[in-house]
Amino acid sequence: MNYCRLATYGFTTLIGAFILINSANAAITDKSTGESFPDTETVKFNEKNHRLEATGVSTRKKFFVKVYSVAHYMEDPQKGEGNAAFDAILNSDKPKQLFLKWVRSVSGKKVQDGYKESFDKVANREQRRDLQVDIDKYMSFFSRGVSEGDTHQLSWLPDGTIEVVINGNQVGIISNRDFAKTLWSIWFGPKSVVNRNDLISRIR
Repeated sequence: MNYCRLATYGFTTLIGAFILINSANAAITDKSTGESFPDTETVKFNEKNHRLEATGVSTRKKFFVKVYSVAHYMEDPQKGEGNAAFDAILNSDKPKQLFLKWVRSVSGKKVQDGYKESFDKVANREQRRDLQVDIDKYMSFFSRGVSEGDTHQLSWLPDGTIEVVINGNQVGIISNRDFAKTLWSIWFGPKSVVNRNDLISRIR
């Protein structure tokens, strides 16, 4: 009996099984942090499940410190380049999701201050005045701060509703299409807090 051949066959079979397992659990990875996200996510709207595809992943940094990894998902995303791709995402009624994985702990005040700074950048004074009630409500969801390993899933549903889920638990919803677009502009607008090109790397 050729034990070497058997050993090689067994090793090859093991590798093949490993590849099959990994194909079944395909993921998109933020190379900067090592955090991985599933290729697809599912959101429910009007009793229907919508399959969202990952469009890209990026890293939020503050003063060169890695804060969280973020993946973006969208139903049937269309390929595009530059501003056209960003505009298509911001103006589409297709369901979308931002999936954040925090890689460091941050106090509630700092999370809220970060969002306030971002809203100030992406919305002018008049827009902020019109959206202030919803901005305040949104920031209240993060008053307890975050711990390393926490997950935040922000879903933008076709009717303009934003659903916020923290560590698998829904903490609130905001139904305002203008607010939803402003919130998404934090990551997809010209003053994005991340490298927004990374968030469309799969659809360019």
